[in-house]
Amino acid sequence: MIHSANVLELDVAGDIARLNDLAGEWSALARALPNATPFQTPEWLLTWWKHFGSGELRAFIFRRERALAGIVPCFLHHWEGRRQLTLLGSGISDYLEPLFLPECQCDILESLSAGLHALGDWDLCCWQDLDAGTPLGGLTSPLWGTALQHDTPCTEIRLMHDWTRYFGALPRGLRRNLRRYADKARQIVEPRFFTAGGFQEALMNDLIRLHRARWSLQGES
Repeated sequence: MIHSANVLELDVAGDIARLNDLAGEWSALARALPNATPFQTPEWLLTWWKHFGSGELRAFIFRRERALAGIVPCFLHHWEGRRQLTLLGSGISDYLEPLFLPECQCDILESLSAGLHALGDWDLCCWQDLDAGTPLGGLTSPLWGTALQHDTPCTEIRLMHDWTRYFGALPRGLRRNLRRYADKARQIVEPRFFTAGGFQEALMNDLIRLHRARWSLQGES
């Protein structure tokens, strides 16, 4: 465990049991941050690790007065001949900005920089799906450089009014496609829609299983 001068503690977790034990605090941190998305929660990221994870976990956990102040969940793996630190959820997540309490952000970056230096078992941090103004861009050290590159933009749809008005405002071709695919689905079974009140692990596992089946048909993995 690393202690910084500002009494911020950094612990690096290397096994999934530690992260499972942290899930409750992690979820509470996500709920406390208004801009957090489902892709930054332990429910999503730990499920991703279960199905797609490789290499070794390297989760940077920051505490202030024993309370969780931030987390940067990574894994260490070999890629193109280098030891690379990658964020959990990479590849299929829209938002992977690590969760930090705003008042601790500067201290966390300082502690993270020291922690990366102390770790010493990596060659490259390749962190994707971050916000354009990510605080991680402020990581500095005389031992390494930081480069920011534009990635695939994440689009959004603002849902206004009710479904009927929203659907009616869509382009004609898109409405036609939606009706056609709905008709194809009804040939298999009548679709039904439900709203879950919380994380449903079985449904998430089914979603990943169906995606894998689709990728397999397309010759992907």
